[in-house]
Amino acid sequence: MVSQIRKAIQVMPGHRLFEPDAETLGRAAVLAGILARTQGYASNDWLRALHDCVLFLQALKLRVTVLTRNIKDYDFLLQIVPDGRALFHRQKLKKGRKP
Repeated sequence: MVSQIRKAIQVMPGHRLFEPDAETLGRAAVLAGILARTQGYASNDWLRALHDCVLFLQALKLRVTVLTRNIKDYDFLLQIVPDGRALFHRQKLKKGRKP
């Protein structure tokens, strides 16, 4: 899986890669702390929350929409930062499986 992701990133044109600036990273750290405390995350889940917050705020800055299955966290982020945009999707269930 990691090698597939690495290959996908390596063939991506440079104009499609964006590095978050210090302001975005700082705001994301604060937002991740709020998210972790209000959602009752264990201390090791804070980094996952930080990644989500950086992605969310970077997308906001670039005026693009985040596509995610993480409804719980992104719904909360949209309540705090209503200018952000997220599009939610679900995995297609196989026949006979319950949601």
